[in-house]
Amino acid sequence: MSRVSFVTGIGRRWFDLTLSFRVLAAGARRLGLVAFPRELSRYLRDNRNLLAGAADRYVQRDGQIYAAAALPPLSSRAFVEYLCDEVETFNHKKLSPIVMALVSVTCRCPYRCAYCYALEELRDEEVVPAAALARSLADLERLKIPTVFLTGGEVMMRREELPTILEPCRASGTAVWLVSSGWGMTREALEGLLPSGLCGVVISLDSCREDEVRKMKGHPDAFKNALGAIEAATSLDLLVSVDCIATPRLLEPGELEAFMEFLASRGVHFVNFLPLQKTGGALREKVPFLTTQQFMELDRLMRAANRGRRHRGWPLAYSPMVWEAQRGCTAGQQFVFVNPLGEVRPCPFLREPVGNIRDTPLAEVVGRMRGGGERQGCYVMYAGLPTRTRLGGVRRLPVLQDDDPGRSST
Repeated sequence: MSRVSFVTGIGRRWFDLTLSFRVLAAGARRLGLVAFPRELSRYLRDNRNLLAGAADRYVQRDGQIYAAAALPPLSSRAFVEYLCDEVETFNHKKLSPIVMALVSVTCRCPYRCAYCYALEELRDEEVVPAAALARSLADLERLKIPTVFLTGGEVMMRREELPTILEPCRASGTAVWLVSSGWGMTREALEGLLPSGLCGVVISLDSCREDEVRKMKGHPDAFKNALGAIEAATSLDLLVSVDCIATPRLLEPGELEAFMEFLASRGVHFVNFLPLQKTGGALREKVPFLTTQQFMELDRLMRAANRGRRHRGWPLAYSPMVWEAQRGCTAGQQFVFVNPLGEVRPCPFLREPVGNIRDTPLAEVVGRMRGGGERQGCYVMYAGLPTRTRLGGVRRLPVLQDDDPGRSST
C-alpha cells in the first residue's frame, strides 16, 4: 500500500481544525491570549494571506500533511512556527523568514531546452566543487531553511557526488527535493539518497504529448525519461511534483484539464505552472509568452482544478508567478537561489549576483542580500485590473511584458 495519499472531505476539515488549535496555542505563547488572535484575524482579512485560495485537499506522506512542495508539512512544528512568523512579519512589514532555497549543483546538462533560464550558464565541466556545495547546504541548515531544492543543469549529471553534497542534510531534518528533467533518475539512484533527507522530486514535463515534449526539450528521450523518473519516485513513495511551462497552448480549451488527468494517472501529487520570463533561452528562441489575460485565465483554471469532488485525485496546482503577482516579490526574502556557476542571486530572473559560494560562505551572502529589501519582481503591479477574491479583498493583477513591447523585464 502506498505511503502517499490525498486528504479530502471530513479528514481535511478535521485536520484544519486541529491545525487551527495548534497555531492559536503557538501564537498565544508568543504574543499572548488576546494579542495573537487579533493579529491572526488581521492577517486573514488580507487576501494575500498564506491560506487564501487553498485547495480542498492535501497530500499525506508517512503521516506528514503537505499543501505545497515549497512549504514545510502543515503537520510539522516548523510550519506552525513559520505561519506565526508570517503573521507577525506580514502585519508589521518586517523581514520575513526564508522558506526555501534553490541550489544549482551542476552546470552540465544533456538537454538544451528552448526556454531554459540557465542556458547561458551551462558548461561541459563543473565549475563549483562538491565541497563548496556541501558547505553551502550546511549554511542553509544553520539558517534553519526547511526546504532545499537541488537543480542544475541536470542534477543527475552529478549523481555520484550527491551523497557527499547532501551529507549536511543527513541528520538536520532538512527536506531535500531533486529538480530534474528525469535524465538518469533511476529507482536505484533515488534509493541511495533516501538517507540524505530526500523527500521528493520535481520533474520538468510540459505536455502529455510526446512530440511536444521532445521538441521543447531538444532531446529524443525527453518524454520517456520524465515518465521513467516519475515511476521511479512513486515506486519509492516519494512526493512527486511536476514543473510545467505555461504557454498559450496549455490554455486552449480542455488542454490543462487533459494534462492534469494525465499527471493524476501517473501518480503525481503537485504541479507548478511557470509562465515564461523574458530571459535566457526563452528570449533567444522566441518562445511564446502569456499575455495578462492569459495569465488571469491560468489563475482561474488552477483555482478550478484545486477544488471539487471530480478533481480530488488530481495533483495540487500552483504557480509561483501567480502567487507573487498577489503578494509581491519574495526574491531574496523568502527564497534564495544559487546558479550553476555558484553565484548567489535573489532569484533566477534577477541577473545581478550578490556573491559566489566558491569564495564566500553562503550564510554571509544571504545576510547581505536580505538587507537589500524587497524587489520589484517579475511583474509590474497596478490597480487597473482588480478582481474580487472569496475574502472580499481586491487583488492587484500583473501587467505582463508582452502587453507592452516597451516594458522591460527585471
